[in-house]
Amino acid sequence: MPTFALESKCYKAVQLAKKYAEASVICRGINNGQLTSIPNEYVNAYLNVANEFFTPYAETQFWIGANDLKIPNQWAWEDGLK
Repeated sequence: MPTFALESKCYKAVQLAKKYAEASVICRGINNGQLTSIPNEYVNAYLNVANEFFTPYAETQFWIGANDLKIPNQWAWEDGLK
């Protein structure tokens, strides 16, 4: 799967059906990476286009680095982005 860059970040699309925790571990194993945060609307739009381009089906889902593991229903970015 492709790797691409945007705003000094590197993104890698993978075709692995995993749960959040598993996906996070896999990312750390790729050059100590993290599931992505989405800091602004530009990155959000770019990643949506990339998802449409790189995934063969409209129903494809992907993980980003937001979770509510510490406090249920209170979402936070894995990398600490506010």
